[in-house]
Amino acid sequence: MSSYGNIYSLPRAATAGGQLIPQVNSRGYRQASLSKYGRVRIVGVGRLVLLAFRGPPPRPGMRARHRGAATDDSLENLYWG
Repeated sequence: MSSYGNIYSLPRAATAGGQLIPQVNSRGYRQASLSKYGRVRIVGVGRLVLLAFRGPPPRPGMRARHRGAATDDSLENLYWG
């Protein structure tokens, strides 16, 4: 994970790891498919960046918000709201 919105997977038995390529959803936001024990979860890249660098949301129910472009998942462009 980088503060610019790049996501990386760890090397495992079935994969060499490396940078994940996020998909853009119908609303224009980038999201990544994460899997663990065969279960896949789709998570917004902005949320992952905020969780990694700012910690959990201050209050339950808060979402990752963008100050500018929806595809810019840099830390400077994100806030909990």
